[in-house]
Amino acid sequence: MRLLRAQEEIGPWSIPGPSRLVARQALTDKAWQQNTRLQLPVSSQRLANLLTQYGLVPVAGTALFQFTRTEQAVAWQQHLAKHGVWVRTIYRGICR
Repeated sequence: MRLLRAQEEIGPWSIPGPSRLVARQALTDKAWQQNTRLQLPVSSQRLANLLTQYGLVPVAGTALFQFTRTEQAVAWQQHLAKHGVWVRTIYRGICR
């Protein structure tokens, strides 16, 4: 019964302690926040330019990610993973 109550209280997306510590630091570090707000659009444009160089023209995105279409999505995902870059593929609306 206690476990069930705890699960209801926490919800399906509990946050591990180290993540909470990092989030707390980020939320209190105003200088970091300001710098990140300035840097995100620059980094986003850099990513869009890099993708375009490889024929992966972004069709949508935000300051945090870019979305591109390619028939070789799985091959790109595997290639990038070998280099420590994690990306998601979406096939007919299903994230992989």
